[in-house]
Amino acid sequence: MRYDEPVRLAECDDVRISTSRKPMSERVILGFTYIRPEDALSVVEAIRRKARRERPSHDELVEEMSKLGS
Repeated sequence: MRYDEPVRLAECDDVRISTSRKPMSERVILGFTYIRPEDALSVVEAIRRKARRERPSHDELVEEMSKLGS
C-alpha cells in the first residue's frame, strides 16, 4: 500500500524487534535489514500506524518547531 507521506527511519523511535535493545531509528542499516518472522507483523503494523497518522495539531507543531530551534 502506498501512503501520502513516507515514514522516515527517524520517526521509528518506538519500533523495535525482539532481539534489539535499540529502536529502529537508532540502528545503522546497511543494505538489507533482516527482521525475524515473529517480529515482522508487529514492525509492519507499527510503521503502518505512523503512515496513517493524522495531521499534527497546533500544539504538536509548536513542540516540533521548538525542538528544531534548540
